[in-house]
Amino acid sequence: MYVSARDERLGLAVWYPSRPTAAEWDQHLKDVEDVIGWSKKLGARPAIMLLANDFERPDARTRARLTELTGAPDYDPHVAFVNSNAMLRGVLTVFSWMHRSPNYEMGFLADEDAGVAWLEERRKASLPMLRTLLYEVRRKSGTAAPLR
Repeated sequence: MYVSARDERLGLAVWYPSRPTAAEWDQHLKDVEDVIGWSKKLGARPAIMLLANDFERPDARTRARLTELTGAPDYDPHVAFVNSNAMLRGVLTVFSWMHRSPNYEMGFLADEDAGVAWLEERRKASLPMLRTLLYEVRRKSGTAAPLR
């Protein structure tokens, strides 16, 4: 399943890949591609939450395309990668230190509340619409409780 919600006017998006199919990965790639250039329109970097508790590594073709898209000069969002597994977050943080810094900034957070707080800190603004988008993603995915 892949569920997403966004408000392009405010530069906000929530992505929830939960064991996505190939077609759903293609939709995610389209969502990533759509973010390219948002900061020029907004005058601020986009704020994106990636809910990744049931995240599975995509195939090689999808990984290559994702690398291409996220390496685009105008792809520069703040991305809150939300996953409750502390060990995974730690490993990803260490890997992020060893790789060339991308144009985008990624934080690895334990839950939605921490993700919202991190994105608000980066944007230096309250983002109440982000919580609305989280609710929309939970509704679409059939998940009533916050994704942790």
